[in-house]
Amino acid sequence: MKNISNILLCAFFLLYIESSFAQNEQELWVKISPELRLNIDKTPFEFRWRPVDVIYLPEIYVPSGRIARTDIMLGVTNKHFKLFSYSKFDEFGKRWTGYRFDFNFTLFDKKLLVNLQQRYFWGLNENSMDHHYLVHYTRMKLISNILVGILGYGNFKTGKAFNTGNWFIGPSIDYEFWKAFNLHLALTKDIFHTQSNMLYVRLGYKIKLNVSETGE
Repeated sequence: MKNISNILLCAFFLLYIESSFAQNEQELWVKISPELRLNIDKTPFEFRWRPVDVIYLPEIYVPSGRIARTDIMLGVTNKHFKLFSYSKFDEFGKRWTGYRFDFNFTLFDKKLLVNLQQRYFWGLNENSMDHHYLVHYTRMKLISNILVGILGYGNFKTGKAFNTGNWFIGPSIDYEFWKAFNLHLALTKDIFHTQSNMLYVRLGYKIKLNVSETGE
């Protein structure tokens, strides 16, 4: 019964994606972002690496039809807060470094999870503009390994008007295959540029290292 429910839920989400992109005038952006996450037990430190974070988008934005980069994060975490040093490097020679701040809380006996993020990046060369992200990610746990919710994802250039950036918002689903692996899917629409849609796909793998204590 559990597997049948999982299959029906994922099928419903895929049908929603298909119906949303049925109109020819809609743009489709696809973001694929595999992530490796390392935690060291009994310490607050966390390391994240996205070896290939790539967006496929119409050629009117970039001639190659894609933007690929590598992300590296190193930070400290506790129950409600996470603070990362965040650097990223793309295939066009652009370089940034900055920070990511997360605020997390739960409601309704930990069934509802809320994540709010701010990210700010300083360009490290003349081709790399300063910019920042605002993210909100709210999810409800339906069963032990499936969460559904809403993802809001905004990217804004420093010094530009707020509505000249991109703000994508839409439904999401998280599926945990087993303890280490999880799949995140979101289908979002840009509220400032209504013809633009983004399908966001991330496969994550978590590693936790135990630190042994030695003594006499």
